[in-house]
Amino acid sequence: MRSKRGDNVDKKETKEIAESEMTIEELARIKGVPPTPPHLDASKWTKEQLDAEIEKGMKDIREGRVTPLEDFVEELKREGRL
Repeated sequence: MRSKRGDNVDKKETKEIAESEMTIEELARIKGVPPTPPHLDASKWTKEQLDAEIEKGMKDIREGRVTPLEDFVEELKREGRL
């Protein structure tokens, strides 16, 4: 099989190329990820809602309510989300 550039590609690469051209919504549906609930979909928020959520996050950081990246990744792996 050939890629758009004309290179020979194997089956795995073909799947990766196809997935790279999909939208986030298409990939999520194929991989069985549930859709984002509307109240968590930042693309639907007003500027005021977004500003308020960013401020809440910044307050958490200032007050030390953070999770190290390594711990977060391990949690995702334990839950089967990564």
